[in-house]
Amino acid sequence: RDQLAEKIQGKDMIVLTDGDADGIYSGGLINYTFQDSFDIGIVPCGVHDSFIYLNDALRVLNENLRENTTVWILDICLNEFEDWKINNLEEANDKFYINFFDHHQWSNEDRIEYIREHTSHMELDCLESKEWTVNGTTLEERPTVLMLYQYLKDNGTQFNETLTERIKATAVGDVWATDQDNEYIHELTDTIIYGTKYITNTPRIERCTDEWYGYKPLLEAFFNTDVPLSESQ
Repeated sequence: RDQLAEKIQGKDMIVLTDGDADGIYSGGLINYTFQDSFDIGIVPCGVHDSFIYLNDALRVLNENLRENTTVWILDICLNEFEDWKINNLEEANDKFYINFFDHHQWSNEDRIEYIREHTSHMELDCLESKEWTVNGTTLEERPTVLMLYQYLKDNGTQFNETLTERIKATAVGDVWATDQDNEYIHELTDTIIYGTKYITNTPRIERCTDEWYGYKPLLEAFFNTDVPLSESQ
């Protein structure tokens, strides 16, 4: 928590996001859109032991972040956990502008209403179309990076064709289907930057040593569409 408090000092916008490909590149879309106007902090966060718990992260924000800051909460599902209620969201929503995007299929109406009541803008997969198609493959869920891409595009962000295809590839990659050798089954998954599937397994202490918890080089390579992904290592 002390390290997070230090990381967010002076930031104009904060992204609390899951640490897998979907979450990290969703945070990247926020940076892509707002980097010319805001100093942005991207923090891997969630409900799992490998990340700082969302409730704890919000407590740090409530204690250290100036009022009226925009906070994005991305790719974090509280639907299947008993200890789900993020009480610090209530104070955070009084102080900050909270945007909440998640692609998991939320089934608990009380939790949906809780998030809706304590955020400024909320989009959950269970409220949206379940199916979408990329390169002829139909998927049954719409990952957060694609939800956020559509939202930002509808609100004026322009994405070139190459970046759009990388975003779609990342979305497909979030299916995380692997064979017995732990290799991805879907052909588009490997078009994501090499090594992405090992991000979540990186020890937390190592993720915290660099700006944005060590993810900045991945984001810079992903959004540099002048360089093919195969040459960006």
